[in-house]
Amino acid sequence: MKQLDGYSILIVGKYFQNIHDYFNITLVNSKFKLTLEKYHYNPIPITLKMKKYFPNLQTQIIYSNDEPILKGIQNIVYDCKIEYSTYVKIIQENKTNRIQRKFLRVEYSIYDRDDFGDTIPIQANYLGYYAYGNYSLKTLNIPESIKVLSPRCLCKNSLHSLIIPSSIHSLPISCCYLCNFLTSIQLSTTLGSIGAFCFYGCSSLKTIIIPSSVSFIGSSCFEKCLSLKSLVIPDCINTLNERLFQDCTSLTSIHIPSSVTRIRNNCFFNCLSLQKFDYHPFDKTIKFSIPLFTKPLFESAGIKTPFIKFTKYDRLKNGNIIPPSVTSLEKYCFAGLPSLSSICIPSSVTKIGKGCFSNSDYIETMSIPSSVKVFGTNCLSWRLSTYYSFC
Repeated sequence: MKQLDGYSILIVGKYFQNIHDYFNITLVNSKFKLTLEKYHYNPIPITLKMKKYFPNLQTQIIYSNDEPILKGIQNIVYDCKIEYSTYVKIIQENKTNRIQRKFLRVEYSIYDRDDFGDTIPIQANYLGYYAYGNYSLKTLNIPESIKVLSPRCLCKNSLHSLIIPSSIHSLPISCCYLCNFLTSIQLSTTLGSIGAFCFYGCSSLKTIIIPSSVSFIGSSCFEKCLSLKSLVIPDCINTLNERLFQDCTSLTSIHIPSSVTRIRNNCFFNCLSLQKFDYHPFDKTIKFSIPLFTKPLFESAGIKTPFIKFTKYDRLKNGNIIPPSVTSLEKYCFAGLPSLSSICIPSSVTKIGKGCFSNSDYIETMSIPSSVKVFGTNCLSWRLSTYYSFC
């Protein structure tokens, strides 16, 4: 406290929770005695009774829609989410009022779209949840005033093309989910992340250029993009998440930067046309485990894969026989199989994942090698008559 002067404490005050925190700070030291008088805005939600504690208040910040407007205020800043219809109402009701008003979070919602039309007004800076979801329109101009897109805001519509402005730094979960007619999209160079399921099921999307600024791509982002032919992963990405390109049956080539150190489950499952797998990690022997069905892809790029996991999809593709190259059995890999009566786990396996054989109650014999050191939760069947052979 000795190093803080009377004005530095105003910055610290941003982290106070209620009026009692401000009362307490005025009692700490005499130099903080007039702290409340130095505020020209309310740092916390304020009521009519609390106004007397901020005698020099000039700007009122509204933190929620139910806060009262105080008398004698020169400026009002709305720091809460307000629908565009509410914004219009406030402006119209205060045309002759000299109070200056600033709105930080005006949302154009699905209800606003019905009332005001398809064109997004420049006064809006949020696009609401499902705002244009399941809606018929071929083009949409997203103005630079929009800063935030809400989840599913553009899902299941008939857009053919889309341009994301530079004002948007993140694409939310399921943003363009099941936009079956979307053939092209232009992402801004300021984009930092793309959420899970963002382009899931965009079956007409053929190409997309991911800017070098993107450092995160969520799971299932491009799953079931049936027309996607090629893709270049930017250098900032270090993980390819679950089901990222699952069922991209037309994908023929992909470039993966050396920065990628982990490829999660089913990332390339059912990518039947993938021929060019351009991946050159610094270490030609990767340290993370990969699904068995992706092993040929890595080997075609000259990469050694000492850690192979047997997944549910490997079982569906290859049956119940576990190859000797497998080092781990993934969670729920053999779960709920009424036809499975016996299983032999090769000595290469060191880990059995969570629930791997759960609810497979017809297993009569199971051979478990001594190489297995890790047993996941509920990984074995609880059938009392199952004979376990540990060798």
